[in-house]
Amino acid sequence: SDEADFSPFRDKSNSCDDDYCEDMDVVVLGRRLLPGGAISEELKARVAKGVTLAGSGAGNRLVLSGGDGEASAMLNYATSIGFKGVTLCEEQSKNTTENAEKTAPLLRPRVTIVTSTYHEARAKELFVRALKSRAVRTN
Repeated sequence: SDEADFSPFRDKSNSCDDDYCEDMDVVVLGRRLLPGGAISEELKARVAKGVTLAGSGAGNRLVLSGGDGEASAMLNYATSIGFKGVTLCEEQSKNTTENAEKTAPLLRPRVTIVTSTYHEARAKELFVRALKSRAVRTN
């Protein structure tokens, strides 16, 4: 079922409330880079949340999705804040539909998407469609 609040975390905290949080792919959706290739404060916050979520369970992977240098910039930032786990980068997408379509083949059954609050519903809908029957959560 496609519930409105589909977060694996109690009160959007950083502690898991079920076993969903192991062997999970945490997909961080990109955002247009600032002039000179810098990432915005909003994108830094997304990456930091993704790093926290990916670090919350055994076997988790951080998946960074965004073209035009977004995925590489996010990877550099994740590394700079100490992420040492498994990271995959999808560097071809130009919009959310493409984020979902191009990332889907890389993903395992448990997926959590990290994006802006105002973007969660649309992103989840697109990922549910691209992933068919796999579980998709947003945070």
